[in-house]
Amino acid sequence: MVPEQALIARAQRGDADARRELYETNVAMVYSFVAKRIGRDRADDITAEVFTKAFERLDRFEWRGIPLRSWLLRIAFNEVVGTSRRQAHEAIDVDTDDLDRAGRPGTDRDAADQLVDALDASDTVLAALTGLPARQRAAVELRYLRGLSVAEVGVALDLGDEAVRALTYRALRSLRAALATAASRDPAASPEPGSP
Repeated sequence: MVPEQALIARAQRGDADARRELYETNVAMVYSFVAKRIGRDRADDITAEVFTKAFERLDRFEWRGIPLRSWLLRIAFNEVVGTSRRQAHEAIDVDTDDLDRAGRPGTDRDAADQLVDALDASDTVLAALTGLPARQRAAVELRYLRGLSVAEVGVALDLGDEAVRALTYRALRSLRAALATAASRDPAASPEPGSP
């Protein structure tokens, strides 16, 4: 496989094959990200818009060691926010299928990772996730469910590393509080840590 930096450079020079490879490598990830926020019925159009904007602006992309996917996710996030603002009456579709396939990088298992491990696809967790503000929900998904680094999440959400850490911390604190509240109302609704 051609290293991404070389592939981007070729695409910036107008190489259609390089653009095609960048598209094929990233389209499923962008589509999934968009579909989970605005629903599958509009995800095709928004995904197409993301890649149209990305390729129109590719000459401005500067390689800094962060994968292109982070830049694409920033464009996708902005498109989703814009679409959501225009059509605020429609619900945002959050799919929890990825909770069981969470690819958490590294071996550092801190409290935040343990909290995420405790989450399952229950209605309680779904309600807690959908109750988060859009940026917090995006930070949790990108960091813990998609396995992006703090720097990559920062690029995707247009935030610095410390802001990503703070946003993620607030999101996990909110999730913990929502799950604790749900557990106090209905102990059967709360997932046990380590439960499938």
